[in-house]
Amino acid sequence: MRAVLPLLAFAVVTLVAYAPASIESELPLVAADTTWTWPDNPKNLQVLPADTGPFELSQVMRGFTRALGVRCQHCHIGTEEMSLSEFDFVSDDNEHKGVAREMLRMTWAINNDLLAGIDGLHEAEGMRVTCYTCHRGGVTPQTRPPSPRWEPPPGGNEEDGEDDDADHDRHEHEDGEDHGDGHDG
Repeated sequence: MRAVLPLLAFAVVTLVAYAPASIESELPLVAADTTWTWPDNPKNLQVLPADTGPFELSQVMRGFTRALGVRCQHCHIGTEEMSLSEFDFVSDDNEHKGVAREMLRMTWAINNDLLAGIDGLHEAEGMRVTCYTCHRGGVTPQTRPPSPRWEPPPGGNEEDGEDDDADHDRHEHEDGEDHGDGHDG
């Protein structure tokens, strides 16, 4: 039991603290449902502790919606038109639910095994990997850096359509700027 409490705390902190709050206000979980409540004893928990309560479960699930910009039906069996009380939250038929479980295990291992072994990184300073670290509010992780924006150097040859690499390198080194061509300047 003691081993799973840190996992639950990690999941709640990870998903809530690092997900942008603005997405929650833009994306309701599903259609308004005034009869549904978070379960006191959730079923089929395989990564979260078996004694996860309704508040903790709600924080983890809402963290997913914010970090990935999704709604309940992304991982659970249901549709946008259904009320939450009609959803099948226990089912494992949606493959995204399995992916979410593996991603929770992965972030747990990164934070508690790998980052913990690096001197100088301290949890209190916010050095944690979260769903939002890679997903940035989207379903597909944003693992590629943005494309560099290349700007011609001052006095460059952009008018004649020819790119004189030697001239470009000379200007890049003179002004000390990286103009996105992969050279360090």
